[in-house]
Amino acid sequence: MLARESSDPQVAALTRRGRAMHRAWVRDVFSPFAGPRDPLIAMQNILDAFGTLDVRGIATVGPAIGTQNLTAPQNVELRAFVPHAELLPVTRRAPRH
Repeated sequence: MLARESSDPQVAALTRRGRAMHRAWVRDVFSPFAGPRDPLIAMQNILDAFGTLDVRGIATVGPAIGTQNLTAPQNVELRAFVPHAELLPVTRRAPRH
């Protein structure tokens, strides 16, 4: 669908709305927990916040933070990388940066 964004006004409107909703969701849900600008501390705060939710999740972190430096709650699987094609068929929500 995103491939049609530039050529289809309806798709463009839908994706703009989705992006706006995503930005608002990140601002309201995750930003208060992120705290410091240190990416490691911010990611740990986000994982801790996610642990309070009645959901299951997968968090991916790159080598700058590293999975070995974080503690994931029981409802979050922490991975260095997961192909989108593996996750999207079984995903209800896909927040990302």
